Amino acid sequence: IEGYKPADYKLSAAVYFVSNPNQIDKIINTVKKSKIDWKQTDLVKNSKAFEAVSSSVTSLKQIINVLTFSIIIGSISVL
Repeated sequence: IEGYKPADYKLSAAVYFVSNPNQIDKIINTVKKSKIDWKQTDLVKNSKAFEAVSSSVTSLKQIINVLTFSIIIGSISVL
């Protein structure tokens, strides 16, 4: 059995994680400049996890605002 040669290796998948999702387009442009054969490779932007977390944080923020407003109104009515 013969081993693999350097020319036998091919990219099958790569996952890039970013610390700042707002810069994902910049990261994609940087990756596209690499020496990957883009005729045989697709680059897919997947920000679903960020959008889900962002949506949850927005909902939580709205709940906190309603509770804070309710506590203020309740405190004023008690005084």
